[in-house]
Amino acid sequence: MRPHWRNRNIRSYNGEVRTKPSSTAVSLKSKLARIFERRTLWRSAIGFLLVLTGLITLLSMFNINSGGWIGQWKDVLRQSLGTFGASIMSLLMIAAGLPILLNSMPHMDAGRWIQLIALELAFFAFLALIHTLAFGNDPYQLVRSGEGGGAVGWVLAEAMWQALGVDGGQGPTAGRFLSVALWLLLFCVSAFYAARPFLTAPIGNPVSGRRQPASRLRSASSTPDTRPIRGVQLPLPETPTADAANKPAASKARPEATAKVRREPAVPSGPVEIKSNAKIIKEAPISKEDKQRYVPRPDTLPPMDLLKRAKEVKNSDADAQRTADVIETTLAHFGLVGKVVEIRRGPTVTQFGIEPGYIERPGVNGEKRQQKIRVGQIAALQNDFALALSAASIRIEAPIPGRALVGIEVPNASIGAVDVRAIMESEAFRKVSDTSPLAFPLGKDVSGTPVCADLSRMPHLLIAGTTGAGKSVCISAITIALVMNNRPEDLKLVMIDPKMVELSRFAGLPHIIGKPESDMERLPAVLKWVVGEMERRYKKFAEIGSRNLQDYNESMKRRDEEPFPRIVVMIDELADMMMQSPIETEKQICRLAQMARATGIHMIVATQRPSVDVVTGLIKANFPARISFSVASSTDSRVILDQVGAESLLGRGDMLFLNPETGQPQRIQGCFVSDREVEQVIKWWKSTVEEEKVAKDSAEAKKNKGKKAEAPPVEEKYVANKKPVQETPWEMVVAEMVAERAQTQSGKGGSGGGSLGDDGGDGDLIQKAMEILRNQGNVSTSLLQRKLRIGYPRAARLMEELQEMGFVGAKSTQVGKGREVKHRDEQEE
Repeated sequence: MRPHWRNRNIRSYNGEVRTKPSSTAVSLKSKLARIFERRTLWRSAIGFLLVLTGLITLLSMFNINSGGWIGQWKDVLRQSLGTFGASIMSLLMIAAGLPILLNSMPHMDAGRWIQLIALELAFFAFLALIHTLAFGNDPYQLVRSGEGGGAVGWVLAEAMWQALGVDGGQGPTAGRFLSVALWLLLFCVSAFYAARPFLTAPIGNPVSGRRQPASRLRSASSTPDTRPIRGVQLPLPETPTADAANKPAASKARPEATAKVRREPAVPSGPVEIKSNAKIIKEAPISKEDKQRYVPRPDTLPPMDLLKRAKEVKNSDADAQRTADVIETTLAHFGLVGKVVEIRRGPTVTQFGIEPGYIERPGVNGEKRQQKIRVGQIAALQNDFALALSAASIRIEAPIPGRALVGIEVPNASIGAVDVRAIMESEAFRKVSDTSPLAFPLGKDVSGTPVCADLSRMPHLLIAGTTGAGKSVCISAITIALVMNNRPEDLKLVMIDPKMVELSRFAGLPHIIGKPESDMERLPAVLKWVVGEMERRYKKFAEIGSRNLQDYNESMKRRDEEPFPRIVVMIDELADMMMQSPIETEKQICRLAQMARATGIHMIVATQRPSVDVVTGLIKANFPARISFSVASSTDSRVILDQVGAESLLGRGDMLFLNPETGQPQRIQGCFVSDREVEQVIKWWKSTVEEEKVAKDSAEAKKNKGKKAEAPPVEEKYVANKKPVQETPWEMVVAEMVAERAQTQSGKGGSGGGSLGDDGGDGDLIQKAMEILRNQGNVSTSLLQRKLRIGYPRAARLMEELQEMGFVGAKSTQVGKGREVKHRDEQEE
């Protein structure tokens, strides 16, 4: 019969194999081992002397041990503190000596020192209270007989009586009762404050039910413990993923601290009891040297003061310690050996790094074999961890990429906000922005490290998540970061906002081409124009032999010509566009994603419906960089990330970032930007552009001052035939698509031959064309196409019909000039 796992031998982390002993023997053994293995014998000697003196004093008070110097010691204590006070003093000596002897003395911070002072006040108030309660007796004779509060209690009581004007030898009087009340009040207040941590501590462990020490499980209402959690708090390394490289650096910087972080052997208690020392990794503060290395921002870019800093939220170290204990105990209850060796605290979650251990199992011929705990066994306990920790959702990263640990991500009690300014002022963002103008912040990871990305290396970004998860805020933060580091002549934005409320607030920003488009009838035309711009740039590249935008712009600078700006296309809701015109939208997006990188055109596409009919296979193949916020199900997580995990996110900016360079999703708390910050940045750019325009006009006026004024240009004959000034560059594309759509719906787009006047609809076109000709000097096919909103084939046939009717002349031989309009007097001739 296979033995139960509780009776198996367990291999500890130092390689020692031992059978399961009794809990009492294990506890005594571990305590004795701790006394002699640490190099603090003088501390153990002091604890031993305190315990021995307290025991001898306590026995002498009951006349069990007396005579010689012990009797003299007892008389001194009785006259100083009284019989009852000396007994309490002996108990306090034992209570103080035991933690020192067992090397379990709590860390003495400011709160514990105050509690110790309160305990002393309670003790002295108790001695004075006993002496005051002895009504009708001579206070001095009580001291000589060793009764009452002793000499200490008599001095304190006499001081109170003199302050109140009371005779100490009198019986029960009003002044005597008043002194009793005052000493009783002081004793109760001091004793309550000293015992408050013990009164507010939890009864037992939330998993096993065993009672924990109050110093380890004190509540959040007590004074927070500032000592390191489960070891020494180390500063955050520059490369947190390289654990092996971090340990030597930490040992060189703090050798005495590193020596305290060594592992202790695992000791079974109950089924299995695992003790560990874990180092907590927090965000390292910015040093003065790093601040001095920051390059000041030029005056042509917005100052960082336009962005506000978020209030930092700190979580209790005691909560992280309790959570680590719960995780280890939960593993032990399921027969698994593992210990928390690392704690990474982020703004949203805290990641606990678990190192799997070994279990001894019976092998062939009665031999014991060592079996390592599988990663899948720990990952399968996700729901059990959530139950034990009373958490809404737990995410397990098994294993952590590049680490020999299993990560359990537990939500923090208080979620901290991440502001854009803090990330943009970090060293990580500065390194990325020095090499690329399209750097933008993403947020902070599970260890509080700033995370940044480069849009030019992605080269496109796909964002998905449910409503309210943080997609629009993420796009707004990216937009603010891009316009903070780029001028309007270097970066242009094309904003497509079917929801009409998210990106519309950026209207008026000089970086935007035209305005944020929200009309569903015009959105396909915008993408078609971007495709045309991409093709135009490729033709320019081919003319001078450039491979990408950077080479082309360098050539233009050498020729003193205007370079091409980078273009970022932002689509806030892809699902609406896919429902209106799926084939056209998918075709344009895929073509841009495949070819637009070299021309400096990048896309950021967001959707709240990451299903296969919206995020198709072609779109996914061309968007290797993806961000997933909280989604409704694991199916949606597989669609956007090709793996589960996004359904366990907490929302409100909690994301998984899939970097194409690493291939593994990284959990990040996204940046938040407020409406006020957006308004301030837009206002700054508006005022700056206006001032630059005024300064430029004044400079040109001064330059032309004193020169002979040039004659105004001769007014051309056919001014009305000039191309009108367009609000957006895709107005012509919009008109063409509307005309083609109307032609397709009428069913006459492919008809050939026939007189235009035979049909009522074409007759109306003839009449409208005649009205246009009355005010024109010359006319072209494109003019009729634009004015009548029809397709080019139909406009060409209409032009031929007008020529046959004698209203327009023959086609001009000059390039770019339309046909001459024949007015009524010319027709009569």
